[in-house]
Amino acid sequence: MYYRNEKNKERSFSRNKGFEFSSGTYVFFLDADDEWEKDYIEDSVKFLKRYDIVYSFPRTFINENSSIIRKSKKNIPKDLGELILGGMVGYPSATAFRREKF
Repeated sequence: MYYRNEKNKERSFSRNKGFEFSSGTYVFFLDADDEWEKDYIEDSVKFLKRYDIVYSFPRTFINENSSIIRKSKKNIPKDLGELILGGMVGYPSATAFRREKF
């Protein structure tokens, strides 16, 4: 689904509005200045189902030649509450959420 605000709003407003209008088990956000590979959603959902994951984001960035260009060095808390309250982890256009936990 695609949603566009009539007026310029903050990103969090737009994501919450998009979530409100969406349906399905998983939620993905794609910002206007980002793009995904053709099979990104399908591959992500397979991974999320396989490992029963609630939230996902990349730690390794790979270019079109399949070469690793950067690895995240962020220390990720294991406690979900600490993760959420500690601020944004990851990049919105590269995250996936299980709807029931959003």
